[in-house]
Order: sequence, then C-alpha cells, then structure tokens
Amino acid sequence: MSDALIFSIHPEWVEKILSGAKQYELRRRPPKLSGPTAAFLYETSPASRLRVVCKVGPIISGTREEVWRQVGSLTGLNRHEFESYFRSRNIAYAIKIDEVREIPPWSLACLREQFRFVPPQAWCYAREELIRSIGAVR
Repeated sequence: MSDALIFSIHPEWVEKILSGAKQYELRRRPPKLSGPTAAFLYETSPASRLRVVCKVGPIISGTREEVWRQVGSLTGLNRHEFESYFRSRNIAYAIKIDEVREIPPWSLACLREQFRFVPPQAWCYAREELIRSIGAVR
C-alpha cells in the first residue's frame, strides 16, 4: 500500500490552496499520518481533475475553539463556515498543507481509463501505478 494520499477538494478550495490563502485542510475524519506525507489533490466537479501535489501533516486536533484559535485564519473559512462544518462534532481536525505544486492536470476520464480511478468521498490512498505515472510526489 502506498503512503501517498488523494484528497477530494472542491475547486474553490484548490484555488485558495494554490494562492496560499488556505494552508490547512479541515476534515471530520482525517487519515492517520506518521509524519509529512505526499498527497494529490483531486479537484471535484465541475473541474474533475487531479492537478496539485503537496505534503500534508501534521494534523492538529482539539475542540472547535482550540483548532480555530490555532489555525482559523489559515483555513480559508470564516468563523461561521468553520462552525457550520464541524457543527455535529466535538473534535475538529486541521491538516497542514505544505510544498504545494501545480502539475499538468489529469482529467477524470484519463484517470479512470489508465488507473480505474474512482474519486474518493473524502480521501484515499493513491495506487502505486498512479504515483509512478505522475511521478511528482517523491
């Protein structure tokens, strides 16, 4: 199994990540990371493409108030959006995004044809064939 991850992220957030306005990705259920980990960002519909590689980690966790105080201004959200996202959760998770690089985009059609790729609901491990073909995460 690969150590690289794939995160599904809406296009507006991918743009904020690329601009540096968003340096933490919020998740209700984060992956377990043992250290900084290579990741691909899959841009959801309507773009439907893989176009960013980065490193993710560490993960900050705590109450909503604690996480907001630590990284709220680096999430790309305002306080209301943050609270709304975590409204049914006692614990909030923020994953550091670093070493962001845009790569030539891989369309969903191409990913499906070459790798039988199915976009993850939230995140998944990247298949070794995909990592070797794209070759941008090492």
